[in-house]
Amino acid sequence: MFTIELVELARTQFLKDVAVPYLWSDIYLAQLFTQAQVEAVKRASLILDKTTQTSANVASGTATSTTVNKLVDIVATFTTAMVGLTVYNSTDNTWAVITAMDSTTILSISADIMVSGESYVIGNTSKALTRLCVEAGISEYVLSDKVIKVERCYLASRGKQYPLTQKLQVNSNLVGIPIQYTEDKKLITLFPTPDATINSDTGIDTLNLEVYRLPLTDLVGDDDESPEIDDEYHFDLIHYACYLAYSKQDADTQDNLKAQWHEAQFTAKFGNKLSADSETILRKMPSGFSLSRQNFGL
Repeated sequence: MFTIELVELARTQFLKDVAVPYLWSDIYLAQLFTQAQVEAVKRASLILDKTTQTSANVASGTATSTTVNKLVDIVATFTTAMVGLTVYNSTDNTWAVITAMDSTTILSISADIMVSGESYVIGNTSKALTRLCVEAGISEYVLSDKVIKVERCYLASRGKQYPLTQKLQVNSNLVGIPIQYTEDKKLITLFPTPDATINSDTGIDTLNLEVYRLPLTDLVGDDDESPEIDDEYHFDLIHYACYLAYSKQDADTQDNLKAQWHEAQFTAKFGNKLSADSETILRKMPSGFSLSRQNFGL
């Protein structure tokens, strides 16, 4: 459903707010639906992502010719703001840093990774979702704050049949090809620390991740946008939006009984709210474990 449809349903079916001027504006209700979607995703782990490189991707396309240490795309509009960002080759899971803008259709890059016909994405590695640029000598890597939990990860050079296993503690003194990892908020640590032997002695590799994450954008109430979660859960977001609406401390809007009823309906669908401690525990548990999804029945 479109966000504007959800706002209208909340108004007519539950809030009884149909006379202008509204008690709750369209923009305000869209903000409540943004919070509702985030809360649903946190409680029920609804978004599993295997493909979105970073939460700050700025461009994508296909290389149109082959030039050493260049990304060439004759239909692109590259900018100087892209210098310092990372080019992910989506075809063969390689990466390189953008070192200069030669023109609006040509970028200089730190490694010779692009061949004509291969797909690319330009993104910010400090907001990594499903791709981490691994280098020899570096064990700790920053994740996007959109990541709820890493579900699975593996080095691209080794393939899915050799996934890294999660451990609560690792020995940080060893070096070699990573086989384990630990996860904390915004940080993943590889063990052993990668050395120059990774990816056939190139010293660089890509760590592919499958992550449960938050929605990437806020809802603004446009008639061409929808919540990112599956359609079957859209209507249930109304209950959390109404819970927040009726919790607004105002003589014309606050109704604690109605707020409690809507919050109970939302909880019945998506599970109990997770505490900060529970979220931390969830990150540290092995793949397949979820505090919220047990309640959700997934």
